[in-house]
This record gives sequence, structure tokens and C-alpha cells, in this order.
Amino acid sequence: MTSVMRRKTTSLRGFKYVVEGCLHSHGIDCKPNNPPCVALLGSGGGQRAQSALLGVLRQLGEDNLLDSFLYLAGVSGSTWAMASLYNDLHWSKNPADSTSRVLRSMSEGKGVTLSEGIQWLKQRDEEGDLSLADFWGVVVSYIKGVPLETRTLAEEGKGDGDGANPYPLYSAVDREMFHNKNKELWFELSHHEAGFTQPGAFVKTSLLKQHFDAGHVKQQKKRRPMDMVQLQDEPTIKMEQHEYTTFQPPYREQKKIEHLAHLAAENVRMNRERILEEIRKAAERRKAKC
Repeated sequence: MTSVMRRKTTSLRGFKYVVEGCLHSHGIDCKPNNPPCVALLGSGGGQRAQSALLGVLRQLGEDNLLDSFLYLAGVSGSTWAMASLYNDLHWSKNPADSTSRVLRSMSEGKGVTLSEGIQWLKQRDEEGDLSLADFWGVVVSYIKGVPLETRTLAEEGKGDGDGANPYPLYSAVDREMFHNKNKELWFELSHHEAGFTQPGAFVKTSLLKQHFDAGHVKQQKKRRPMDMVQLQDEPTIKMEQHEYTTFQPPYREQKKIEHLAHLAAENVRMNRERILEEIRKAAERRKAKC
């Protein structure tokens, strides 16, 4: 087992105990330290997807269902919500407050200002590591109405060994690579590893943005690891470069943002028993395999 896999396993082990406790509270039995690997998948859709995921997470917390998901995965707009939430290493312990904080930030628009964004871009340029992803990351953070989240993906994983939150997976899709074959190649990022899921080609997240030759990192000027600002660009520009509705004027009315979150939460409430039943089936399949 590689060092990356050991760190990932340690991170998941802590949250598995949380998942087991949640499932037992709902009368779902599973073997010790072997709960079903259930993932909550957030959709794309810009700020609408961002608001909807926050509403879903808030309601899952109220229904004591959030801790039954081992993974939280997102793409495009849903990763915007995730990037803000995972700035708190224990956000899922109080999802109502955590999600409300992000929704309030979106409506108030008290995030990064254009002058702050330009200043940060100048700093990156002085470091010799400015890229187009930095620019679009600042633009999207401004649209979201949140501060610049400059921590790196690798830093996000520090201190997660207590299993406080579902394991986050950020996704993007490279449509151009398999365009002629009508396939989509998914790219997955976590705070431990990043790479293409279909061929199973992964590297340490701390090495992302480095240049490789025959599987080895070339000796060159060290570049800053990918940070959460650039993450705002990766799933949106590459995936939705032709879907300009993602960059519609940002919602700044709290009523509109809360309405979107409320609709998503209402969908969870209406389907609570169905969600529990699917989790129960996953637990049964897991036990059967073991």
C-alpha cells in the first residue's frame, strides 16, 4: 500500500465509525468498520447547483442522514459549495449553521472584491506561477460571493483523521480528449490524489501541476500546489465552457437563494424513506459480499 493510500485509508477509517453509528440509529445493521460505501453526488449547474446542494446537506443533517454518506462528490457548481464548506474541518457536525453561513455569504456578496482579487493575482504573478485558472478562479469566487479560499487541496486533508466529514471528491470532465469517440473522461481530485478514473492514472495531489516524464517528476522550478481558488476554475471552464448560463448574473437576493435551497431540501424531505431504503439495500449488498 502506498503512502497516499495509507493516508486515505486512515482518513476514511475515522469517518466509517461515524457512518456505522448513523446507520445503527436507523436500524440498519452492518459489520464493524465495514459500512456500505454510499456517496452523495452533487450536480453541475453553477450557482443554482451550489444553492441546491447546500439545501440538501442542511436537510440531510436535520433528518440525521448526512452521516450515512461516506463520500461527498461534486462537479461544477456543487464543488463551489464543497470548497466553502470544507474550509471548516468539522462542518458536518453542525450542517445547519455551516450551510446557512455559506448561503448568507452568497446573498450578502461580502466575498472577495475585485481589488482584492487583482492584488492576489499580482502576488501570484510575482511568484512566477500565474495561470488562466487563477484568473477564472477569482472571477468565479466573486460570482459566488465568497472569500478567496487560498488553501491548497493537500492542506485541506490535514487534520481529517478524526473522521469529521464525509470524504470529499471534486470532479471535472475532459470532453475534448475523447470528443471523437463520444466519451467523457472524468478527472477526480481529492486532498490525497488526483487523476483520471477510467484508466486509473493518479498522482499525489501535492504533485498536481508538475511536469512528468515517463512517470517521474521533472527537475524544475517548484510550482505551488493546486489551491481552492484554481479549483473553482477547473470544473467550470473545462466542463461548461459552452454553457454560459453558469455565468449568469449572481443571485444577491437572500429570498431567491433560500428559495432554491428550500426546494432542494423539500425534495429530501419528500424522499426521506426512499433514501433510507436505498442505503439499507447498499448495506445488505455490502454484508453479502463479505
